[in-house]
Amino acid sequence: MIRIAVLVAVAGTAVPLAGGWSTKISGAPSAQFNGVWKLRFAADGSYVISKAGQRLVLGKATFKGATVTFRDTSGPASCIGMEAIGSYRWTLTGSTLLLKPMREPCAGRRFVLARTFARIKNLPPA
Repeated sequence: MIRIAVLVAVAGTAVPLAGGWSTKISGAPSAQFNGVWKLRFAADGSYVISKAGQRLVLGKATFKGATVTFRDTSGPASCIGMEAIGSYRWTLTGSTLLLKPMREPCAGRRFVLARTFARIKNLPPA
């Protein structure tokens, strides 16, 4: 019983941004980027990046302090090879999340994530 409680506590602190986030992009150089994007983190660190209800990127995130590292694993818009991993500094103010790239070789992921997101209330798990 104590072991389970400790594991739950560790899992709860491992993903400080668990839940859903959204941002709207307009006026992008490529129209494919325009629209509302959603980023969902599950309690185990898995994430989904979607647009218009379509899951475009799935992956696993790790958190260390105010740094989140994204590792894309699948999806039609996932970054592959040397571009699969990117790190961001995150800041949370109220229900607003700001992601700033630290090391990001994937231009598409950078374009979508390097901005401000609003927390989505009542979003189902990723």
